Amino acid sequence: MGKKKILIIDDEQDMVFFVKANLELTDEYQVITAGSGEEGLKLVLEHRPDLILLDIKLPGKDGFEILNTLKADGSPVKNIPVIMLTALRDESFVARAKGSGAVEYLMKPFTVSELIEFIERCL
Repeated sequence: MGKKKILIIDDEQDMVFFVKANLELTDEYQVITAGSGEEGLKLVLEHRPDLILLDIKLPGKDGFEILNTLKADGSPVKNIPVIMLTALRDESFVARAKGSGAVEYLMKPFTVSELIEFIERCL
């Protein structure tokens, strides 16, 4: 069946390295990374990942702006599931993320097993 392609859009380099390394260790995922929303949007169109992990706090456009672009009517990538990642523990953000089309909302810090559980549930 092949590896599932996951795009991580997050500017926190240490976290991205950790998540990418651990997901690739499972040998089930191919991981692509972007450090900004603009780069992430370009890579989504280029690679058509199976799932997107999207941070809320990003330089330039924030995660909500990126999510709205991804989920806009007519978007060719509208059906790709998005899991929002954030350290912001605010219920209004959870509601906003899910209302904008995110399938899940995962709070940092998280364990690799928690992340994989979320990914498997959303794929």
